[in-house]
Amino acid sequence: MKKLIVSVSLIVTLLLVGCSSNKIKPVSSLYRSFSTCYNIFPIAFADSNNDGKGDLRGIINQLDYLEDLGIDCIWLNPIHPSNTYHKYDVIDYYAVDPDFGTIEDFKELITETKKRDIALIIDFVINHTSSSHEWFMKSKAGDKKYRDYYRWRSKDDPNYTTLEGWVKAGDKYYFASFWDQMPELNYENKKVREEIKKIAKYWLDLGVAGFRIDAAIHVYDPREYPKDTDVLGKGIDWFKEFNAYVKSINKDAIIISEIWRDTNTVARFLPGIDSAFNFDLADAIVKGVKDRDASNIAKVLKTSLDKYAEARSDYIDSIFLTNHDMNRVMSTLNENTELAKLAAHVLFTLPGVVWVYYGEELGMIGEKPDENIREPFLWYEDHNKLPQTRWKTIEENTNTPSLEIQKNVPDSMYNTYKTLINLRKTNEALYKGDYVHVPSKFFVLSFIREYKDEKLFVIHNFSKMDREIVISGNLNSLLYSSHSENTYEGNTIYMKTSSTMIFKISENIIITN
Repeated sequence: MKKLIVSVSLIVTLLLVGCSSNKIKPVSSLYRSFSTCYNIFPIAFADSNNDGKGDLRGIINQLDYLEDLGIDCIWLNPIHPSNTYHKYDVIDYYAVDPDFGTIEDFKELITETKKRDIALIIDFVINHTSSSHEWFMKSKAGDKKYRDYYRWRSKDDPNYTTLEGWVKAGDKYYFASFWDQMPELNYENKKVREEIKKIAKYWLDLGVAGFRIDAAIHVYDPREYPKDTDVLGKGIDWFKEFNAYVKSINKDAIIISEIWRDTNTVARFLPGIDSAFNFDLADAIVKGVKDRDASNIAKVLKTSLDKYAEARSDYIDSIFLTNHDMNRVMSTLNENTELAKLAAHVLFTLPGVVWVYYGEELGMIGEKPDENIREPFLWYEDHNKLPQTRWKTIEENTNTPSLEIQKNVPDSMYNTYKTLINLRKTNEALYKGDYVHVPSKFFVLSFIREYKDEKLFVIHNFSKMDREIVISGNLNSLLYSSHSENTYEGNTIYMKTSSTMIFKISENIIITN
């Protein structure tokens, strides 16, 4: 009987341990403190040794630029050894690609970012590896230990419904839905999960603040696993497990995921991550500005806020306009600077952590193929002057003014972004505050942001025309206006086309016309 009691006790203990590993962890308090973050595509940003390629030391040398801009956090696209320029096919998760420098350079980058109170997040490509990775080469050769690190099947296996995404190798097939040289890992193998955790610990111990998870939705792809597999449920459970492990190393470590799916699907993943990039909102902002119709932005934002709050009450949104996989916002807006500035104003006044894709603050342009949306950052008019990279010839941005020029132009895109970053950082209601929509005509986006004793009324005029907006309620004072001719008198606000105004208020506002 005593042995039975001990056994039952042991079983209960093991069950509790197992349950606690997948317990929802609080959102990182570090991420909650951020206002604006910056995404760097390493090869394109800053060159330190004149080989034409951006590198870690180039980033170190330009940290003062990012600090002056007002950035709280940096996300680096992949930095590991790879056969490609983009580095999303990782050969060695524990090393830095020689194009970018050494692990010592990375350690110095960590040191220098911390001196400036800038957090560093790295891209973690966990869905797939390079076909040149040691794991895959051994798996392909039939090594018993590594064979099941990847998904293998025969052509006519009745447990699968499609050959889409599968690549022939001998008489078997491996899963590689993005590219035949990016074989995808098998997360049903516990050894793979432990490998990924081990890698995460290595970089956390070096001092990274967290990870941006690439292709999170594809870790369990429905084409990759036998039919009737609950791929969505298994994917969600994996991220709960992984997040719990990461938080056991550093309770404030950050997990941000790329889940390029509808809001409902994103919401289901939230218990296992700190945040996800809001692609629906990004599309709505850019399309709404382009069409000069704000109505869908309000709808998408409400859906996101409602669904995410249902998933977890402490959720923080990650909002942006474009990233390294999307046409640049300036190109989508037909190089209309006025509209690009309006899009930026909308972005910087909404709730969540704002993410800026490198060069967006210069109004850089670029449309796919991918290389054209990842052109060299424009430091100087002389494109041969360091830290200018030359990893590819500048074709899209031949007429885009460089940082050197824009710094001295008060209303340049650069100075607009710098102003908005500072405005957001110095008014907590803009990045921490509650959001309340204020109904209005389709050409107006208006809302209230409130945090502690600060209450702000934000209004954006999407119209091609100057507009008079009549309100009910008192406007205490004008905090910010994007146009010098914007004004207000009593209950009437006079706004120039494509402009923004922010008022301090002490009571709710209603738009009456």
